[in-house]
Amino acid sequence: PEAMLLPPSSRATPVLSHAAAAAIGALCAAALLYAPAIVYNRPLDAQFEPAPPYTSQVDLPAASASHWIFDSLSPGETKAVVDFVKLKMPAVETDMVGPFRKVDFLSGTSAVELIEPPKDVAQRFLNGDGPAPPRFARVTLVRGSADPPDVMEYKVGPILGCGTAGCDTASLETATIEPMLAPGAVPFQKRPYELSDVRRLKHATQCQACTHLSTCMYGQ
Repeated sequence: PEAMLLPPSSRATPVLSHAAAAAIGALCAAALLYAPAIVYNRPLDAQFEPAPPYTSQVDLPAASASHWIFDSLSPGETKAVVDFVKLKMPAVETDMVGPFRKVDFLSGTSAVELIEPPKDVAQRFLNGDGPAPPRFARVTLVRGSADPPDVMEYKVGPILGCGTAGCDTASLETATIEPMLAPGAVPFQKRPYELSDVRRLKHATQCQACTHLSTCMYGQ
């Protein structure tokens, strides 16, 4: 059979010639190349939306003059507590210096710190329904003289002379010392460490492997 011939109007023709496709590609490349330059040459206020004004102000509730009952011990209070403890316990030292000795000493950055007042007493004071709660200190004492050595915590106070005017004239005229732990509850090995202990440990690592660790650190 003879092949069927389609009319010229129904024949498939290419959508674009090679020359037209190349021209369109060149136009697209030029648009991509020059578009950033057009944007950057615009004024800044036309390129970006203005940001909201920055402020570092934070609205906080006003501090009450009564909140001093929660303040950490002042230098004056801390010194008064240490002096009182050394007066009542003459063997107490403020640091263990040199080789290990069977002495009692204050150790660590939290050796003397505030005991927060009971919540109900503090709440009544803040509401204006009661007196200010007395301030007490927690004293951490490493007892090298105990058998076996241990760590003790004592409640010392009340600390007088502290108020809204400051705490640098503190005194312990009516203070007492009460143990807060049972003897031996915290062993000597769990005592608070300070810089002198770190130095001893560094020295111990330089000793011979056959030497006992306690001999390197404390000379015994």
